[in-house]
Amino acid sequence: MPRISYATQFLAAASMDVKALNRDCKLTIRAFTPEGEHGSHFVPVYWVSWGKDGKPIASVELFEPTKTIRQMHVNKSEYILRKPLEIPNLDLLLSQTNAPAETNVPAKQ
Repeated sequence: MPRISYATQFLAAASMDVKALNRDCKLTIRAFTPEGEHGSHFVPVYWVSWGKDGKPIASVELFEPTKTIRQMHVNKSEYILRKPLEIPNLDLLLSQTNAPAETNVPAKQ
């Protein structure tokens, strides 16, 4: 089924552990049904999600005709393979305020 393939490709490209998701979680695919289950209009938007113990672990929302990702969520860090984001000088950045900068230009009156 192509939806699963697209979703797993997006997750893998974002350094998510797709093998572990497939091993540990239940896979669910849902289609967008704006008028309910028996509506007359079709919208090719799908949610491919992995859950465990009734809780969402990861999901990908796809627009299938263009293979476009609309959203992606991974709720458990154990499935994220990449290193955490490191911000140099974080303490300095957090210590700064939004107070107006002092200048030599006189204030308008």
